[in-house]
Amino acid sequence: MDRKSQARTIGSTYLLGTAASCVRLAIASMFIASGVIHAANPFVFYSHVLDYDIVPVFVAKAVAITLPYIECLAGCALLSRRYARPASIITASLSLVFVVCQLAV
Repeated sequence: MDRKSQARTIGSTYLLGTAASCVRLAIASMFIASGVIHAANPFVFYSHVLDYDIVPVFVAKAVAITLPYIECLAGCALLSRRYARPASIITASLSLVFVVCQLAV
């Protein structure tokens, strides 16, 4: 491999790494903000969960209490390089559940 193609490969790898970090930062900030908002007023979040009419009342209470903290932890974990992969699985799963719930209503 000559110097030009090697420099191009290194530059594109750096650019992809930077783009991935920016996307990770954006998703992490959305999850942290969502978790903080839901944790600040769990009664409103509980009513929103009940409005979906998918889960029983006792499950809705558990979701309203625990989900905001899971969102915050997943967002914080996305910011660290060490836990980025498990956090991306958690955030993708939470997003998938949210989309399925939106489609079910």
